[in-house]
Amino acid sequence: MPRDYNLLLADLQDRFDVIDDRLSADEIELTVVKASPYGICPWCGHASDSIHQTTPRRVTDCPIGRRKVTLLIYKRRFRCPHCGKVFTEAFGDIAPRGRWTRRYEGMVYEHAKTTCLIETSRAFGIAYTTFRRLWFRKAGQELEKREAVYPRIMGIDEFSVAKRHRYHTVMTDIERHRVFDAVPGRDSEGVRSRLVEIPQGKRPGVFVIDLWRPYVKAIRGVCPDAEIVADRFHVTRLVNLALDRVRKGEQKGLRSGERNLVFGVRYLLLTGGEKLDVGKRERLKEALGLSMRLAEGYRLKEGLREIYNRYQSVQDYPQACAALRAWCDAALVSNLAPFEKTAKTLLRWFVEVTNYLKYRVTNGYTEGINNKIKLDKRRAYGYRNFDNQRMRILTGCA
Repeated sequence: MPRDYNLLLADLQDRFDVIDDRLSADEIELTVVKASPYGICPWCGHASDSIHQTTPRRVTDCPIGRRKVTLLIYKRRFRCPHCGKVFTEAFGDIAPRGRWTRRYEGMVYEHAKTTCLIETSRAFGIAYTTFRRLWFRKAGQELEKREAVYPRIMGIDEFSVAKRHRYHTVMTDIERHRVFDAVPGRDSEGVRSRLVEIPQGKRPGVFVIDLWRPYVKAIRGVCPDAEIVADRFHVTRLVNLALDRVRKGEQKGLRSGERNLVFGVRYLLLTGGEKLDVGKRERLKEALGLSMRLAEGYRLKEGLREIYNRYQSVQDYPQACAALRAWCDAALVSNLAPFEKTAKTLLRWFVEVTNYLKYRVTNGYTEGINNKIKLDKRRAYGYRNFDNQRMRILTGCA
């Protein structure tokens, strides 16, 4: 007598009777037949228990531990007594002519989200072309079932596709931490065309971007009343780069011993002053004492951080704007070319930069998604087809 496999088959939509089993060290093979004694005619809808023919069909199910599970299903063909036609019984968990149960397909599909397709096809012993069709079919089904949720705060950022400055753009829902979509290129047309597809009244009210004018053009063309926030990381990065350029310029004019001292404090210069211990502060103070220009650059860098950290509420927005404008004025008369250039950039983006002080949102989540995209791209050794990469981003990087 076969063992009780009701627990193994309990999650299947159809009830099966196990009529035989065969166990080995690496496989469990169950010979089963559908428990229902009749089938429903797809043409006239009447039930029939008149079996015309029975044929075996081998189907792979989810493994148990290291054991492969195979269902040898005796598929029955019935003759309908009402219309006289012959039909094959249908299975809820097995597609017509399918070789796997739907739950097995789902398990393999989820596994492939964390690795490349070819590695998963090898691990499960499925031909790559067959598995590729399976994966994209399951991915398409997942995206069709996904509820359309439109972000109130959208993050937009580019990600690298290949060398020679080839980029695409990812759009995220910052509040819900979800990927909204990905579009080819990083020009205004790609972003604009996707924003137009969002229904009126459900378009984002706030956008977080880096300092890239084509994104502004696209947003203003579709959502003219939306607020645009310049990401804090990209603003502080500009100031840090300006300070590092000042350091490089100053160390060239110092003697060898002093030059080594300034060269070795790059990390200390770019780190927030409150994060340094006493020893590191003394070393930084010694380096700044060698160059008034470097000390002025460091003061400007810390001054911008102070503006970001001091003004935390919307009520402080007017004072924050005044403080940022005063900072730009100080940078313009500092006689430090890198900071003068940075101040001019911030003045051109003044509204977008100060909007951060009003809304306090960053593009940190979007940057994290970019890291996931880079990892997935390495697994795949790059993508030639943008549609394939977009589907991987929407299903695996969210």
